Amino acid sequence: MHTRLDDEAGLRRSALAARELGFFGKSVIHPLQLGPVHEVFTPSAHEVEHASQILAQTVEAGGGASALDGELVDPAVVARARATLALVRTNDPLSTTRENDGHT
Repeated sequence: MHTRLDDEAGLRRSALAARELGFFGKSVIHPLQLGPVHEVFTPSAHEVEHASQILAQTVEAGGGASALDGELVDPAVVARARATLALVRTNDPLSTTRENDGHT
């Protein structure tokens, strides 16, 4: 939770740090904080595409562990991909994503 309502940059830094630790959201205390937090946690188009590729690779591999672009695709990676796609559907029924800003 970020308690300074006049510190959007600090809120964004805090949200990015939480996202990098694997969190999918952050508590807010005021409606002014919703936009910045939503922007940070909404998956980028690149992240959505990558998650879709992971799930397609999993189907192609028959559900077992496999590789995509040289990276291991195991149950934990598949779970994260499913969570990414579910987050997009939860946040925006039209599945709009934010532009890829380098945070993956």
